[in-house]
Amino acid sequence: MEKMLAEADAYAAANKEDYVQIIDRYHVVQGKAEGTARAEVVERKLNLAVDAHEQAATDTIGKLEAKARELLRMGKVPEAYNIWKEFPARLRTPETDQQIRQLLERLLPPDFEPE
Repeated sequence: MEKMLAEADAYAAANKEDYVQIIDRYHVVQGKAEGTARAEVVERKLNLAVDAHEQAATDTIGKLEAKARELLRMGKVPEAYNIWKEFPARLRTPETDQQIRQLLERLLPPDFEPE
């Protein structure tokens, strides 16, 4: 378990913005650390990674929403829809995808059909 934690830490240090992979690695270590003296340390590192991911995702969604709203003000509905293709894969989770779908439903005209 110590080796796995060291590898997860090294990956996190070398890939600071690859949140999904960092979280996945700490989840694996958490499973192995359960019931050990290191469980709290692993949980803290996992929580920090989850918090960092959530903040980065929230910031990115906010920036893309602002761009989409500006495009909609200019009457560029397809472009506003396509702006979400810029959302980085490193931040994508089922939860972020759901947030984006809900946002698009609110922003776009109800009769809009993507190409």
